[in-house]
Amino acid sequence: VRKLVGGVEEAQLRLKQSELLTDRGIWYGYGRHRWEDLDYDRAANDFRRAQQLNPESLDPRDNLGRCLIFHAANLSFIGQRKRPMQLLNEALSILD
Repeated sequence: VRKLVGGVEEAQLRLKQSELLTDRGIWYGYGRHRWEDLDYDRAANDFRRAQQLNPESLDPRDNLGRCLIFHAANLSFIGQRKRPMQLLNEALSILD
């Protein structure tokens, strides 16, 4: 449709989608109300996709690193021993 009627360039759409995924990831990772459970896996997936869409942006990378660290910290309290180390390793590789 864009080819026929004109409109926004593909690059602009990717940047906007990355921005929206980052915002949604923040919501699932830290912004929800106290009566709703955080969903770190869903937040991390949104941040990963946002980073793929806009690799130059620091926002999805920074938020993904934070999300993985917060998730790892919470998992250690509920008895999952190996996964926190995997998440921390991924966070360090992203922030390196």
